[in-house]
Amino acid sequence: MSKLSRFAALMIGLMAASTPVSALAKGEGRALETADDMWRVALFTLAGVGGLLLVTAIGYLYRHERGLAWGFQKPDAPEHDEEHD
Repeated sequence: MSKLSRFAALMIGLMAASTPVSALAKGEGRALETADDMWRVALFTLAGVGGLLLVTAIGYLYRHERGLAWGFQKPDAPEHDEEHD
């Protein structure tokens, strides 16, 4: 991918991401109030994400220590035949 197409993709992404911001800037007083249990929900969300990361890290360490790596992206080893010069 060329630098120009990456730059164009970045600009399009920034414009798409800023669309809701510009829409909210035009309306006044349209923001919702925070719920009473917002911090509780945020805490449970962070705990859930942290738990998933912990399980993933433990799984990675288990595979690494047991040597269970799967080289699916490694190129095939060349075969050495006597037919080739």
